[in-house]
Amino acid sequence: MRKTFLILALMVPVCSFGARQVQPDGYMLYVFWSLALAVVLGLLGAAFAPKLTGMKKPKRKRPEVHLIANKGDQPEVLTLFLVNQSGKTVDFDAPVLEFCKGLKRRKFKLKGARGAEQYPLRLENGREYELQIKLAVFHQHDPALGLFRKARVVLADSSGQNYTSKYIRFRKN
Repeated sequence: MRKTFLILALMVPVCSFGARQVQPDGYMLYVFWSLALAVVLGLLGAAFAPKLTGMKKPKRKRPEVHLIANKGDQPEVLTLFLVNQSGKTVDFDAPVLEFCKGLKRRKFKLKGARGAEQYPLRLENGREYELQIKLAVFHQHDPALGLFRKARVVLADSSGQNYTSKYIRFRKN
């Protein structure tokens, strides 16, 4: 519908100017400018109408990943919450715990609880998954992690889509 209106609106000035010649101060100049203004306003109205009328695109539901610390400044345990609200069953690969300090990043792939392989993890719609992550294990492996200020979890599903949690900030020592 919009395409046909646009084609007709663009053809009207061409047809009317081909009919007869008019001086620049004639009525055809006013017709041309009014039609040009109508086309521009129509295009702008079509582009901004959803914003003006409050029409919103439906949000695509996707799995949510949350990382929560047990204490304020220097947490000992991080809790990973994964909630599948996507409306379909999703297979998740092993989560990656990422420590950040400026441009420096250290990534650790998590195996699961008590060393048992739990991944790929299959979550049906509406299901939740919780994983306790003890930071002492990572600090024993690399003592320099005490200098890193932020941490987050990155999860990938079987189709390659990445889901990340928000950063958790640590206090300086």
